[in-house]
Amino acid sequence: MGGRGHDRGLTRDAPPRSTSRGRVPRRGPAGWAGDGWWARPCSLSAPADHCSYPGSPSVSQRTLVLLKPDAVQRGLIGEILGRIERKAGWTISALEMRTLDRSLLEQHYAEHVGREFYEPLVAFMSAGPVVSMIVEGERVIEGVRALAGPTDPIAAPSGSIRGDFGTITRENLIHASDSEESAEREIKIFFPGIS
Repeated sequence: MGGRGHDRGLTRDAPPRSTSRGRVPRRGPAGWAGDGWWARPCSLSAPADHCSYPGSPSVSQRTLVLLKPDAVQRGLIGEILGRIERKAGWTISALEMRTLDRSLLEQHYAEHVGREFYEPLVAFMSAGPVVSMIVEGERVIEGVRALAGPTDPIAAPSGSIRGDFGTITRENLIHASDSEESAEREIKIFFPGIS
């Protein structure tokens, strides 16, 4: 198998070598290690640094990000993922698309039980597929929340995800953890195999 891209040392256990073009492979999206034109998957359940190469920047924070059913239905997954990946060297270390069941949503939204918006929120979040991901990087918790913008799309500034694509407050495209404690709790709910 002598085609371009083979035997580049991109396995999880071997450090990567320079490519024939003199480039060092970089960490790609959603658990892939590669140099952009060839890639081999890393385990999504492994720590992010398990697939990185020597000299990779250290990860200071992790956050849970959800692309809600309205973002998926409107075809905004690629646009939003692109904004996250281009921002500040952040890395998407886990990614999954699925329809959420009520029990998972009850865990996630436990602090909102009894509020008037709780039932409509659970119904909306279970109405279609959601993309859940772990994003890692320097100041990623506050950064992703700023990138998302305020919940009200009219108040959200242009350039933010909600400011550019939001239509109504209840269906606001994206969720991002609001603190390190919330991120840790939410990651355990959505990605129980990742510590």
